[in-house]
Amino acid sequence: MDMQDYLTVRAHAQGREGLFLIGETGMTMRATHRADSTLAVWTDGDGLPAQATDMLAADPRFQHLSGLIRVFAEPAGSCGYHAGWILARSASGLVSISVRDAATCDSSQLRDDANLALYQAQRYCAPDAVVIVQGRIPGETASAREALARAFGLTDVRDHTLYAADADAHTRLSVGCVR
Repeated sequence: MDMQDYLTVRAHAQGREGLFLIGETGMTMRATHRADSTLAVWTDGDGLPAQATDMLAADPRFQHLSGLIRVFAEPAGSCGYHAGWILARSASGLVSISVRDAATCDSSQLRDDANLALYQAQRYCAPDAVVIVQGRIPGETASAREALARAFGLTDVRDHTLYAADADAHTRLSVGCVR
């Protein structure tokens, strides 16, 4: 039997065919007619998005990465989710990944995402935690890169590059931005 990589949990989940309100008009539209969320590449695919996999694979610890559990718990209304968490496995062990929509991130949220990734890494005995910001367009990721720099004390943050951030005694933390 061929199974998907993930067990997926979505807060306030509605089926793809659900109806969504259009603002305060009282009118609805089908889910299939609404714009995809920036995190749709994370929520709807069978595996990790190619851009994120490529960025992570540059580090030998993240070779052969595949998702195990994904939880999206910060709904963005009718457009999907703003953030989520993923437990993945790699050649060197488990990896706890927080992912956030670049359009809605600030340095405080990114620190919270890091704390979640580190907490879950300790919970599942994962040696690595990662925070990834997902964008669609360059302008979106520019502000996200600035937020990453402020949150983690980095300079010259670039798209598709993984950076080492602070870590605790048990877990290494890495951060990056993809589009």
